Amino acid sequence: MQRLNTVLVCLTALALAPFAQAQNPAQSPDFAHNNTPIWPLSGTVLTAPELQAPEDFGKPVIFVNAGHGAPRNSGSLSLFCTWEMDHNLRVQDELAEHLEQTGLFTVVRGRHSEHRTSYASRLESLAASSAVLMVELHADVREGGTLWEPTPGVECVRNLGKTGFSVLFNDSATGALLEGRTTLARAVSAGLRDAGFRPYHGSDYEGAYQADIPGVWRDRRGLMMLRRPEIPSVIIETHNHQNPDEVARWAEPATRQAFYATVATALVSTLTADN
Repeated sequence: MQRLNTVLVCLTALALAPFAQAQNPAQSPDFAHNNTPIWPLSGTVLTAPELQAPEDFGKPVIFVNAGHGAPRNSGSLSLFCTWEMDHNLRVQDELAEHLEQTGLFTVVRGRHSEHRTSYASRLESLAASSAVLMVELHADVREGGTLWEPTPGVECVRNLGKTGFSVLFNDSATGALLEGRTTLARAVSAGLRDAGFRPYHGSDYEGAYQADIPGVWRDRRGLMMLRRPEIPSVIIETHNHQNPDEVARWAEPATRQAFYATVATALVSTLTADN
């Protein structure tokens, strides 16, 4: 598996090299004033947080769901014309493994292998799981892309801007459920920002989502997996998977491990917020 990851990273780097060479740091918003690169450019350092939990934390159940992958629902197409549902499944499985390996969580997955699973079935699994928190994983696409050919005769969309993650939650609930949703979303975003990930500024979100704190958006579309669960739930748009820089960084195992460690810390923080 490690060798496969290395090959994937190398192939991705070769395919994206022309984009990296064309970038002028002095004109790029991805560089700070001192020319230090910030996410997602190469050289950005991500810092995975150290996971700590109280002795009486127990082993709560977390429901981790890969977005899309339902019948006739494959999601969006990436920079290389791969389906979003495949990225989401990979991240779901790796995040689930990471959480289980901490010894602090029991994880239930919303999707299994490459089988198409309806959202109604996932809600049934969630209700039967005794889960206390839910995280759904997606990759985003944003306006402003142009066509390119990763291989001759194959046209895909690339977007050289609009990078960053976003965390979505629904604020139509009241009381403890609303508080839990808000706490979870803000904890995930704060952790990702502290780790070195960059939040999306949200220029394409008008009418669909309302800004909360940086990186957090209140759902105005009534998305099922944010509205229906009776436990705190969030959707994490991990990155713009039509942006060459973010695609290259997310091909790196170190990026994904920093993401998983950050989510784990946010889960602990949310569940111990009242202690």
